[in-house]
Amino acid sequence: MVGRYPLLCGYICLLTPVYAKMDTPTLTILFSGGKGIYTISISPAHVSARHIPTGTVPVSIDYDPVEQKLYWTNAAPEKIKAKDMKEDTEELIMSLNASADLYGIAVDSIARKIFYTDQGNKVIAALNINGTNCVTVINNGLDKPRAIVLHEENRKMYWTDWGATPYIASADYDGANIRKVVTTGLGWPNGLAIVKKNGILFWCDAKTYRVESVSVDGSQRKRLLYQPGYQYLSIFYHEGLLYFTARNRR
Repeated sequence: MVGRYPLLCGYICLLTPVYAKMDTPTLTILFSGGKGIYTISISPAHVSARHIPTGTVPVSIDYDPVEQKLYWTNAAPEKIKAKDMKEDTEELIMSLNASADLYGIAVDSIARKIFYTDQGNKVIAALNINGTNCVTVINNGLDKPRAIVLHEENRKMYWTDWGATPYIASADYDGANIRKVVTTGLGWPNGLAIVKKNGILFWCDAKTYRVESVSVDGSQRKRLLYQPGYQYLSIFYHEGLLYFTARNRR
């Protein structure tokens, strides 16, 4: 989504060390911006930053720790691309049709699958991580599907939709058993994160200016943060901490 805005503040994900040259960073933060993807690597000794030029406009990003590859949805033209973080090479995974409008992406490193949301075609689709066998898994009840996250072990996907009637929902990988988790008090639910061990979803909303959480069954909804004017874009959970971006706060 950040590709629609010329600001260095977009979708975010976290990963364990990927660069042998970086003095074994304990945490690496990746986020997309209008001019590429950026990393901030944090170790006990120092903090280092790096810009990864993509040549195109990255929207949403995710990371595969198995092959150490970064995947992203690309705006104008609409594509899914990948970058090998070890070899520093880039590859095209798939090009989409002219009506596509890509946003969220989620990588299942176990099943070797990519899921993405496309609000232009109003679908959620899945493909093999090498770009083959793309299938539409949900094509009804969608307006503006946005963020998407996966629970790999349970083969469940969760997504946000901030169309005329915004909601957060879940479904099986094959699109069966669709269930709306949150249907009230939403505006533009951009970012979504999941804590798999206890089944908690976190989301950030650019219209209500809130960060909230809920159990995957729809119970125990909590407002965690309210900052008027903060247009939240993306959120990520890691070891008890929430990391998030707001596009107008850089």
